[in-house]
Amino acid sequence: MKRIIILSFTILGIGLLILYNLGLYPFIVNENIPDSLTSIQNENKPFQQFDFLKGGYRAYVVIGFSDLMSSSSNFPNSRVLKSSDCKVLNQLRNCEFNSTGYESLKIDSHIYILKNDSTVYKSGLVLDNNYEGILYENIGWAESRQKGQLAQIISKFEKELKPIIFLR
Repeated sequence: MKRIIILSFTILGIGLLILYNLGLYPFIVNENIPDSLTSIQNENKPFQQFDFLKGGYRAYVVIGFSDLMSSSSNFPNSRVLKSSDCKVLNQLRNCEFNSTGYESLKIDSHIYILKNDSTVYKSGLVLDNNYEGILYENIGWAESRQKGQLAQIISKFEKELKPIIFLR
């Protein structure tokens, strides 16, 4: 009986290790993210409206599988990155974007900003060497005015070590 239990946990551990290395782990559970997220007051500086220094904020970057394979070496090798460091998050306020209005882009990665465990902001995210920007749900694609600025900030995020992440 002990052999079966040990063998089961070994197989489970190996399976989770394989899923992690393939970029399919940790698992993301989107629980009823409200349709009425914080409206963007300034489309050129979408993060300006958040006062990260007051605390209670946390940001997650969920990197899509295709982006994980082609991502920059500055990022930790993980599918999900997080930060609750007020100083790092406050740097997002300086990011500026130019809205192009294009909506036909396929975006696999996303950024979520949570305040007190509730999602207040969500957008698509591209951190490619050629393109860097975010995809607003209502406005469309917006390119970063300073290429590499957003990637530099996100490279300061940490790996998420929890096996399951709940975003509400």
